[in-house]
Amino acid sequence: RMQAEYDSAGHSKANLAKTITLVKQDTGENKTLIHSTLSTGNASSSEHVAGQRTGVNTAAFGLSRGYMSLAAICLIALLGIGAWLVVPGLLTASPKNFDSIQVSRLTDNGEAHFASVSPDGKLVAFVDTQNNNSKLVVRQVATGSTVEIVPATEDEFMQPRFSPDGEFIYYVTSSNGIGTAYRISTLGGKIKKLVTDIDSPTFLSPGGKEFAFIRHNPTTGGDKVFLVDEDGGNLREFISTKNVGFKKFTDAFWSADGERLFLTGYENSENPEYSVKVIAVARSDQKVSMPMETQRLDDEGWKSAYSFQMLKDGSGLVFVGKEETDDSRQIWHLNFQTGELDQVTTDTSDYNSVSVSSDGKTVIATKFDHISNLHSYIPSTKELRQIIGESRNLIGYRAITQMPDGRILFAKRAGSEIDIYSVNEDGSDESQLTSDSKANLNPVATSDGKYILFNSNRDDGHGIWRMNADGTNPVQLTKPQKAMDGGIQIGNENRTVFFSRQTNDGGKGRLMKVSIDGGEAEMLLPESTTSDFAPSVSPDGKKMAYRSIFYDSETSEFESTINIVSLDKDKIGEVLKKEAFDLGNKFDWTADSKFLTYLNKEGNDNLWNMSLTSENKIQLTDFTNDNLINFSWGSKGDKLFVVRGIAKSDLVLIKDDAGEKT
Repeated sequence: RMQAEYDSAGHSKANLAKTITLVKQDTGENKTLIHSTLSTGNASSSEHVAGQRTGVNTAAFGLSRGYMSLAAICLIALLGIGAWLVVPGLLTASPKNFDSIQVSRLTDNGEAHFASVSPDGKLVAFVDTQNNNSKLVVRQVATGSTVEIVPATEDEFMQPRFSPDGEFIYYVTSSNGIGTAYRISTLGGKIKKLVTDIDSPTFLSPGGKEFAFIRHNPTTGGDKVFLVDEDGGNLREFISTKNVGFKKFTDAFWSADGERLFLTGYENSENPEYSVKVIAVARSDQKVSMPMETQRLDDEGWKSAYSFQMLKDGSGLVFVGKEETDDSRQIWHLNFQTGELDQVTTDTSDYNSVSVSSDGKTVIATKFDHISNLHSYIPSTKELRQIIGESRNLIGYRAITQMPDGRILFAKRAGSEIDIYSVNEDGSDESQLTSDSKANLNPVATSDGKYILFNSNRDDGHGIWRMNADGTNPVQLTKPQKAMDGGIQIGNENRTVFFSRQTNDGGKGRLMKVSIDGGEAEMLLPESTTSDFAPSVSPDGKKMAYRSIFYDSETSEFESTINIVSLDKDKIGEVLKKEAFDLGNKFDWTADSKFLTYLNKEGNDNLWNMSLTSENKIQLTDFTNDNLINFSWGSKGDKLFVVRGIAKSDLVLIKDDAGEKT
């Protein structure tokens, strides 16, 4: 299910099963873990030195492969094996209950994602991913012994959840864009299918008799929340984004008494600067309120907050989030009684999920880090040459383009901004082309080298901009209203800019065009019944490839294809080829306009060529390690530019140290 989202502001993405998120944030790492207590009127912190720590791409909701893990993730050890960190005062309504905690790393193979702890704190369920296949595993916290309860599959898992009595695990897998919820005994056994067409984890009620989930509609836009009984029966609609003025829901959690369902998301407003909002919906009559307990989050305008866990006694919340765009995503505790917001962890990698035992004394978190680099690759000689070395700031998944003069355009994080840079092919003379202008992404050069087109949120909305090749004279070409523009391509002898536009609520994507000089944007396929995006114009200017999806909410039918059509200047003609296409694949034309090169993530990540006139597919690369994040053909068509990386994610145990060591 697809929601082409331009997330340059850095807010949390929902990672719905039917969602494509076009931007994520790179992060760095350091060796300090800090505990800060932020009260309403002041801020204080106490620092404790620890080892290095790690993090993962994406995802409040789901494990990603291909586009969903878009960048590779590299393990930087949080703590030396066996090392411990003591931090005062965590997760308690009464500070006396938690004078200190211990933090240790549970895994070190970099393959553990999206964990949940059992109510008694003795078991942890997590997703173990190797070679692009994932399985669901249960591990005993005390001994480290593990048992596989769901075998390895190419499907993508979301965060599993224990039932309140600890007897069952609820989990969701996504296949071909459609998510399905299942239930299995904690130690394995028969798997029960519960409900299909689900785009979030299961949000179990405190009594365990029912669960909520989020369903996205990529055709009409917007999300709906449903309730269903624990066995998958009695499905009923609860509330929708349109009912509450949201463009999307990003997370859900129940009040301790089960009388209210809290929902987080983003308001459907003209303001391009998103911040997380929290509402509470009464279980009995769906009455919506702004809960006083979470008012502080609304007031402070958090850019990202998810993986919310209500403490069983109702005294507070634990969640993963960040206040500002350039912050890393950390674990936080909101104390309802005092109003204090405790930052449990502080470092420059990202946490991805958090889970808390019933007594609030055991916390299991997943965290990740990734490092990417840029190389040139010559298919004829198989020569791989480094251009940009290992970096946590390279935004390589957002367009790598070579200009006619040979310089390479790319995006890189610089503090709270993302800017466009150019560099020589040998890695020398790196030059910054944008500055002091928020997020700037997806640079594409005209064939004459005169202009660079790019996405930016520097002004109202997320529009398309043009600047001179040296970065001067920026001009805004599109001003979308409650929508985001992306997927820039240039055609018609550098006179027309093709792009895709999507409404903020994740509705149907549209192929658009606008003059290189600006003006009114027009739809290319106004009668299309599918969601269309990611246009790619052939070098000869005579063909266009683009992605298309079809979703039927009545039958849950979901189809993803790549369409290749003829192109006459700025008008689309007949369909030349249509083929089922993996949602995560990227593609680019070869210089002779006869093949589409695409990223195949089956097994090791590699590039293949797809013929326009036959079913033949030819492998171009033979990489045996690292993730292949992005690629593009060079301006002369004789070499590829590839962004590769290493990615790892591990489990962290945070344990109450009040009288007992783990």
